[in-house]
Amino acid sequence: MLYQALDLERIIQVFVVQGFIILFFIYIAFSILRRGKKRLNLIFSFSYISIALALFINIIYALILYEPFTTAMAYITHFFLGLGPVFLLIFNIIVLKSEKVIGQRNQLLLVIGYSLVLAFMFLFIPFNGITINAATDWKSVWTLEFYIFFLTILTICTTIPNFYTSIIVYLSFQSTELKKKWRYFLIGLVGLYFYMYGAFTANYLDIPTFRVVMSFIALTDVIFLYLMYYGVGKQLDEKQS
Repeated sequence: MLYQALDLERIIQVFVVQGFIILFFIYIAFSILRRGKKRLNLIFSFSYISIALALFINIIYALILYEPFTTAMAYITHFFLGLGPVFLLIFNIIVLKSEKVIGQRNQLLLVIGYSLVLAFMFLFIPFNGITINAATDWKSVWTLEFYIFFLTILTICTTIPNFYTSIIVYLSFQSTELKKKWRYFLIGLVGLYFYMYGAFTANYLDIPTFRVVMSFIALTDVIFLYLMYYGVGKQLDEKQS
């Protein structure tokens, strides 16, 4: 097994940028759990942990020049990136309806069902969706079919439901203060999905300049996901009081 000698640009993109994001997301997840170990806190923190785990796996395989390994790790990375938003959806539903409506069993079924959809897409699709080898300069390159399929699943299963439930939650608040706080959550949600769709598009287009731009735009996710955390602080406290 060979290891990659990284250039300065790659070191900054992978280790500096993504390393900083991982540490920040872990800090936010820890801050959420410090509020209490109730299920709502756990679910919300899982969205940060899932993305942080995906970026950590990406750092690992960025060093290794062995196609079967890097390809497998690329699929796993994107699995966890795609999985993170489903925890936001469950969080929204609980804030909107309470855990009496969507209990632990239904929460688990939703996560398992969505995970199986992602696993099916990554493991059983009849085309080679992700290529990462010397020919691609050891960067993930997606086929058009995989790009369309993945974004369709993401959009139908999490993007539309997340924005729909978030807006319904916002409209359900009577308090001006709660509405103001929840707007921060909505802004953060827009920023998160903007980066995700941009990063996945970069994998399909495989344009070096666009990849570099998206890697630095990734730093804005720190701001947007902090806004999400800031915007739901009162809900985390009130739902478990």
